[in-house]
Formats: sequence, C-alpha cells, structure tokens
Amino acid sequence: MATSVTVGRGYAAAYALLSLAFAIGAGVGLPYLLSHEIADLRGVLETLPAMFTRHTAITAMYAAPVAGLLFFSFFLVGARYCLCGKGVREKTGNRIVMAIAVLAVIALSSLFVARAVANAYWENQFRSAGYMRCPNSFMLTSKWFTQAWAQDPAYCRDPEVRAMMASPWHGIDDINEYLREREQER
Repeated sequence: MATSVTVGRGYAAAYALLSLAFAIGAGVGLPYLLSHEIADLRGVLETLPAMFTRHTAITAMYAAPVAGLLFFSFFLVGARYCLCGKGVREKTGNRIVMAIAVLAVIALSSLFVARAVANAYWENQFRSAGYMRCPNSFMLTSKWFTQAWAQDPAYCRDPEVRAMMASPWHGIDDINEYLREREQER
C-alpha cells in the first residue's frame, strides 16, 4: 500500500510562488546585474585608470541560472501539490527529493567553480592590460572580497592613497584624480 504525503493547498501555493520568485530572480535578475558588472570591468580595461577596485564575491553569481533551475524545480513540486491537492506516492516523492537534492549539490558546487573560473579570467585580463593586484587589498580597502589593482606597485604603498581608500568620503575616482594630478606635477 502506497502512502502519500499531504500538504495544505495554501502552503503549497505559497511555496510554489516563493520558489517561482526565486527562480525568476536567480535566472533573470542576477544575470542582468552581472551584465552590468561585466560592462563595468570592460570599461575599466578600455579607460585604463591608474587604480581600481573590484568586488570578487559577485563572480559566484555567474552560475545563477543553475540556481534558478533549482528554484524552478521547487516551484514545479509546489505547483503540483497545489493544483492536484493530493500527495504523491512515497516512491515518487523519494525520486523527486533525490532529484532536487542532486540539483542542489550541482547548483552549490557550480557557484564555487564559477567564482574560481571567473576570478581567474578577470585576473588574467587585468594582468595582460598591465595591472598588478595590490598585495594586501584587505588592509588597503578594509573590505572583504575586494581587490585593489594598480598600474604601478608604488600606488598600493602610497600613504595618501591608503588614507583615501580608508576614508568613506573618497571613492576610487578621487584616488585616480589624485594620482593623475601627482603624475602631472612630476
């Protein structure tokens, strides 16, 4: 005799809608935001400022469509419960849970792999454009997952640049303006 799991239709509907919202956010929203991040990084390579900062944590979201697929599978399970109003057989339920668990492992591991691959790609692009990463970016920026890149290693050790980086009143544009003025004075 097959057993079934019962879930209230209201809970299933809420679960399905929440999962669909996450699926749309991960599958559409995050890639849209990433396109702006990529455009900004390409802009850096075109304008070649003396120094810039880059947030490395966002590159994990390069695998966002995989996470969107995971949330979409959650939506399908919730929608099935909501529309049918009855549970599924235990064997079918176990298969669904196993498929979602495998997809969850793939989605989580793809986030780490995507981050490593994307960071290596952008690091290679910046190095080929003549930049070097400041050795202690955290000490320079006081932010986790932020790298500082400079055309000249002396910029990373400059006390005025360090003070401006630590200041909440100065941005990277102010630092580049300072470096431009300093180079013109020489």
